[in-house]
Amino acid sequence: MLNGISHLWFLLAIFECYILGKAIEGVLLIPERKKAVLMVMLLLFLILVPYRIPEVRFLCLSRIFTYFPYYLIGMLASKIDFGTLTKYKSKVLGLILMLMLLFVFQQIYVKRGIVTATFGVYLVLLSFTYVRLLNIPKLHSWMISLDKCSMGIYIVHHILIQELITISVFRSLATEYCYIFPCVLFISVTIISWGIVWSAKKNKYPKYIIG
Repeated sequence: MLNGISHLWFLLAIFECYILGKAIEGVLLIPERKKAVLMVMLLLFLILVPYRIPEVRFLCLSRIFTYFPYYLIGMLASKIDFGTLTKYKSKVLGLILMLMLLFVFQQIYVKRGIVTATFGVYLVLLSFTYVRLLNIPKLHSWMISLDKCSMGIYIVHHILIQELITISVFRSLATEYCYIFPCVLFISVTIISWGIVWSAKKNKYPKYIIG
């Protein structure tokens, strides 16, 4: 348990990020300009540092260096009033499309890990920013359900993947339709695990395990 069993290492890592985040919560009180500088420094750290840190499995300590900068960026982003920035929505979308196009060319012509990581970080952050700029007034009920079940889905999804790929239909898809298979597996695992967690949350004891 102290090393993070299988995919459950992430639960231990995110808990440690939460504890560390609470310990330095005062960073959210710094002026806006300094927050912007800090976010740029965090982005540079994400691109240049985590991939060179030796693996330390005990308590997933090396994972903190990889994931806490993302967590801290989230802490900073939670204090931004995106409602006042909606006028930049189209520009952000344009940047996303441009980066996606550059990413495709990069995957074809310049297959380097650090470049891929750079594109990945900025695409994720810009996508998050764009969603926040949409300023959706009210979420659909299925979105709220997915949000409440997301932790449980994470816990059970890996087990489902291991079981589904033993079924002949999925094995055939994996060998004959290598591009379609990940999409089918993703949809199947999401729906099934969502249903399992939703049902577990309706019961008294299972909800404390995977709910």
